Amino acid sequence: MTSAWNLVRRTLLLASVALLAACASPTPADYAAEKPVLDLRRYFDGRLTAHGMFTDRSGKVLRRFTVEMTCLL
Repeated sequence: MTSAWNLVRRTLLLASVALLAACASPTPADYAAEKPVLDLRRYFDGRLTAHGMFTDRSGKVLRRFTVEMTCLL
């Protein structure tokens, strides 16, 4: 009985670790060598229009929005 229970516990532990490892997200260091380099001063210089939405936990869109910015450096 104890041996079977230990096997189940180990299997569950390994499955949990595998699932957590699969959910790892990329880090900024993963993109450090990408070209062209993102220059935020150039990107935000001038007019910028952004679109977005708010969703609930199920993914249903609750509200949409648009932002228009004039950025001066």
